[in-house]
Amino acid sequence: MRVAPVPTHEVETPVDRSKFSRSQLSAKPVARHPEEQSVVKPVTGKSTIDIKYPKKYEDAPEIVQLLIDDASILIDFQHMSETQARRCLDYLDGARSVLSGNLKKVSNTMWLLTPAKVTVNIEELRSTAPHYTSELPFDFDMKR
Repeated sequence: MRVAPVPTHEVETPVDRSKFSRSQLSAKPVARHPEEQSVVKPVTGKSTIDIKYPKKYEDAPEIVQLLIDDASILIDFQHMSETQARRCLDYLDGARSVLSGNLKKVSNTMWLLTPAKVTVNIEELRSTAPHYTSELPFDFDMKR
């Protein structure tokens, strides 16, 4: 018959604080090994990106609701005129600002809207595809 070992617990003994200087007492503990300092958190579920093709300005509140619900949204304005798309984008950028989210341009007509907890590395995507050219009808940005 095999008996499981009984777990042992270390008992902390009180330390005589008078033997240490003030700086030694306030110093933070240092990990013995470098690998103890990094903490890896497991992925707790799948992340999804909703893709939306707004056709009119009135579709913007639905997209904002997804952002409020902590969803990431890829928005393709290909079915809107440039004027309507810019107006919709202004609305979404206002919501992004209030919710502390992120809004990144992916292509001429596509933008990625993400909650604050999501990090987007769009520069890496562009650097891996330097010869990418888009033949889409218009190109707008937030700087105009």
